[in-house]
Amino acid sequence: MQETLKGFGGKLKEFFAKMSKKTRIILGCALGAVILAGVIFAVAMSHRPYAVLFTGLSPEEVTSISAYLRDNGATDFQIQGTDTVLVPEAQEEQLKADLLLAGYPTSGFAYETYRQGVGAMSTDSDRQMAYLQDLQDRMAGVIRRFEGVKSAVVNITQGEDRRYVLDSGNMVNASASVFVTMQGNGALPDKVASAIRYLVAHSVKGLVIDNIAISDSLGNVYSGAAGTAGATDASELKLRLEEQVDNKVRSQIMMALTPFYGADNVRVAVSSTVDVDHTVGESTKYTLPDWAGDGSTGGEGIIGSKVYDQEVVRGNGDTVGGVVGNQTNADINTYVENQTGVDGEETYIRNQGETNYNVDTNKQQTERIAGVVADLMVSVSINSAVSGSMTPAELISHVGHAAGIAPNEQTDKISILLAPFYDPDGGIVPGGNELNLPPWVLPAAVGGGALVLVLLLLLAILGGRRKKRKALAASPMVAQIASPQVAEVEVPLNGADIMAVKTEKSIQLRQSIRKFAEENPEMAAHMLKNWLRGGEEDE
Repeated sequence: MQETLKGFGGKLKEFFAKMSKKTRIILGCALGAVILAGVIFAVAMSHRPYAVLFTGLSPEEVTSISAYLRDNGATDFQIQGTDTVLVPEAQEEQLKADLLLAGYPTSGFAYETYRQGVGAMSTDSDRQMAYLQDLQDRMAGVIRRFEGVKSAVVNITQGEDRRYVLDSGNMVNASASVFVTMQGNGALPDKVASAIRYLVAHSVKGLVIDNIAISDSLGNVYSGAAGTAGATDASELKLRLEEQVDNKVRSQIMMALTPFYGADNVRVAVSSTVDVDHTVGESTKYTLPDWAGDGSTGGEGIIGSKVYDQEVVRGNGDTVGGVVGNQTNADINTYVENQTGVDGEETYIRNQGETNYNVDTNKQQTERIAGVVADLMVSVSINSAVSGSMTPAELISHVGHAAGIAPNEQTDKISILLAPFYDPDGGIVPGGNELNLPPWVLPAAVGGGALVLVLLLLLAILGGRRKKRKALAASPMVAQIASPQVAEVEVPLNGADIMAVKTEKSIQLRQSIRKFAEENPEMAAHMLKNWLRGGEEDE
């Protein structure tokens, strides 16, 4: 084995010896980069940020939450101490939302109470404010994870103990409010409202669940426990059912009117009355027999019971046998009900009795223990600035169908009011204009003006540079013109006239000056002005 290792080491050494120096450097750099990446990854994994999922839990709930996380594929979590569950910070909001919907926790708190984000010089009030702001933001992030929730705002007012010797009852309880905006103007499900209420209640110490107010952007209010199963009496059940009816009808009306006017230009108020009385009803139905279905009874009803009392009396002066010519040969009626035998000598007969008939009967008994909407009133306020062309009658019909009110009751049950909405700014709209121009005109005008200024600045710079180049090009000629020295003229060997030579040179100079002055009139005027000033100074 040792010889094999030596042979492998020799081959490896020989392999590296055959490499060029450049190849060895590249290979070493690559190997070092791989090692460095591995070290960085290991350090990052060891220092992965974890956040508190729940703290202050009982041992049983720690076990239950751990089992829930494993069953749902979340295996990356830690148990800190005996009552705190930690999860990766990036998964905290989603896992917390899932657990709240599943009914966890029943004890403990959703966030740790350690105050972060403050310095050593911060006061206790600063620390508390920083903690509250962080807590509110984190809870809003969890609420946004619930299905159907678009955005959320959480406000917490901590309790304050103002009790002292003379006033031991001055205690301010903690309270919280949650405002949610749903996607598609829908209503907040009762299960989600309950989960939000439990989240807030388990996040703030001393907060009673009844002191949590939840509302949405449509004006719906979600109070009490979810559903109606927890109602202990008829009054509580009535209030909860009326709240559910109001929220549902308000949402339906807002969904029907928002496409025409916008959510900010419509306000809806609903007042419902729910009857939760325990009632029992009974109905009886009689069925005609087959032989009476042909109308032979003359429209008479079905006889269910028949009571009769018949009496026949013969006067003392009447003869036996009756009147001659009658159909019967006796003066005593013989067709009484259930008559007994008679022999014609009787002076008094009475017959009494009761006959019951078997008639097809159907009896139904109904017991109502659920609530029933007994009355529903709707008031709709619309901003007249965007009222459009719909008439109040059309609006009443449209709102009535959305609320489920019968057409014959819509006029009495629905109120539509078109009026300008109150503007706290006194009618002054920031950024408005008297010309009623589109909102994009002002930014476009500002951008166009800025572009024109930039172009003018560029033209000025280019013009200055052009003038500067011309001045530099003309400076040798100006120096030659301004030089007081007379140019030396070589005297021709053939004895030419000196005056003729000077005259020719003077003509050339005058032509050059005239050409320069025509091409650069401003510069020539400036030079002439300087020369005149120089002459005055010499005097």
